[in-house]
Amino acid sequence: MSTFLLFQLASLLLAIVSIRVLVATIRARRTLFDETLTPGDRQQLAEVAFFLLMPLGVLLHELGHVVAVRLVGGQVVGFGFLFFLGWVEHTGAYGSRELFWIALSGNLVSLLLGLAAVLVAFFARLNRALNWLLLVFGGLELGTALLFYPLIDLASDLHGDWTTIYRSATPVLRATTAAVHAGLITLGLAAWRSDRFRKLVEARTGVRWSRRLTAGQRRTLALHLAEAAERVAGGWAHPVEAVTGVGPEHAGVVLRWESGGMNRRIEAVMVPEQGVLELRAELVDPKAPGLRLRQRLGVLDRPLAPDDLASVLRRLMQAVDHWPALAEQAGDG
Repeated sequence: MSTFLLFQLASLLLAIVSIRVLVATIRARRTLFDETLTPGDRQQLAEVAFFLLMPLGVLLHELGHVVAVRLVGGQVVGFGFLFFLGWVEHTGAYGSRELFWIALSGNLVSLLLGLAAVLVAFFARLNRALNWLLLVFGGLELGTALLFYPLIDLASDLHGDWTTIYRSATPVLRATTAAVHAGLITLGLAAWRSDRFRKLVEARTGVRWSRRLTAGQRRTLALHLAEAAERVAGGWAHPVEAVTGVGPEHAGVVLRWESGGMNRRIEAVMVPEQGVLELRAELVDPKAPGLRLRQRLGVLDRPLAPDDLASVLRRLMQAVDHWPALAEQAGDG
């Protein structure tokens, strides 16, 4: 069975799923597109981006080929669209340059569409749900156009756009396209790893985007954390016991003190499998050791200077110092 036929069958199956996603989206439209972006909303909007918007991207991609065919004097003799797969059949007196631009045109449309979706999410005044939807769709478009489609095409017998671009074009066009292609992928990866980009995503969607700390950042954070813990313990209103465990790849700090008749505790522990520093707190009643309150306070996914870390720990300790007694917590619950 040919790769093209397999893609046709897969596209039809995905189209069936798209109907389910469309029905679910219509039913949940009032809560889905409000300002409250829950994890469930994000999952459903991601499905909307893939199952409902990506077919629109495929259609525009193919229309880009149609426009290019006509601009170089060719004639469209067939057009196919199966939601997640499309094709254009055409004839004309083409040279290698014309074939190159016809093949490239649809992918340029996909790139521009993905970039436009990301820019609108960043700079237009939309709510968080729409921003999330556009960012997911833009990422899918850009990733498909720059990575997935070229890899699938060149590694199979699909004989699609990228086979023409890299195997039928002149050496100069191939080299130029390869350089631009590699540059766009590098730029995209740099943006993906950029703190500024991630902060923009967080600002537009309200979704915390944690990133893994590198080995060097973990070492830096470990050293800074130990220094910050010493500063906080030395200047607290109550006697504080500080226990630190610092190594080349790990960090852990525990701050213990007593106030209001309660034993209070702040932990900052590196989570190796997640690559972040997790912050937790605990409240224990000495009269009932089995009764305790534990709460996850957040994570740190970037190295901070000792002064900044000390400020974070101090604010957390102040908050925990005002936690009510466990009996009150249980009564409130």
